[in-house]
Amino acid sequence: MQKLTTNLADVKSQIHEHVKHSYLFKYINEPVIDEDKLLLFTSIFSLYDLPKVQAEQYAVTAMLVQIALDTHELVENGELNAELHKSRQLTILAGTYYSGLYYKILSSIEDVGMIRTLAEGIKEVNEHKISVYRKDSKSIKTLMDSVKKIESALFERVLTYFNSENLQGFTANILFYKKLLMERDRFFKEKPSIVFEALGELVFPEADLQNSSIDYRDELLSIADSYIENTRQEIEKLYKQIPYMNSSLQQKIQAMIDYDTHKVKSFAEEG
Repeated sequence: MQKLTTNLADVKSQIHEHVKHSYLFKYINEPVIDEDKLLLFTSIFSLYDLPKVQAEQYAVTAMLVQIALDTHELVENGELNAELHKSRQLTILAGTYYSGLYYKILSSIEDVGMIRTLAEGIKEVNEHKISVYRKDSKSIKTLMDSVKKIESALFERVLTYFNSENLQGFTANILFYKKLLMERDRFFKEKPSIVFEALGELVFPEADLQNSSIDYRDELLSIADSYIENTRQEIEKLYKQIPYMNSSLQQKIQAMIDYDTHKVKSFAEEG
């Protein structure tokens, strides 16, 4: 069984040290570190014969990029009062600031290859984000492919850098599965979901997502659930084909596979 060569707590501590900014945090929340993506990145870098310090540097810089991408997603659109407008501007600035940190760290050790790798990942993620937010997708499959790329492109670029393309499908499906579960939960609780908004426009282009009938919303849930179940089955199949995996990641993946997605299957059942 593979062992982690990096300490998750140490990596998290380094990330917090890099992102802390007294002025920014007066107006915006400290960025949330996605624990699952952190575990995935540290697990990936533990696969290779890297010195502990370098593996940690890679994990820190990759997560700084991820935090930057996540922070930009928090930007609110629409008319805002002066205080919220300032918060929005600073959120954009924070995302740019976090993104610049990865370049600063890697350039200090002259790691041009990883700089280029992460930059390519950022570009690909942003291209697919634009497509989803503009609702450019012409089919459900195209939409879902873009959602998957938003979640996985950064990881796929890193795996390509280390000639580990065989792990791309497994990694992409894990991240896609988690994202779909999160978006499903948001939609079910009637919170904004860009994924379901885009899906709704494809399936029912004339409908109002916020004021739609139960049948309409259940139809969207049904489509999402089919993708969730198919992805879960794909993870389970690929999971069995990977002989090396640390215990922390094993436990996380198994919990995902065993997760009861449909405790409440539809709005009709909830009502």
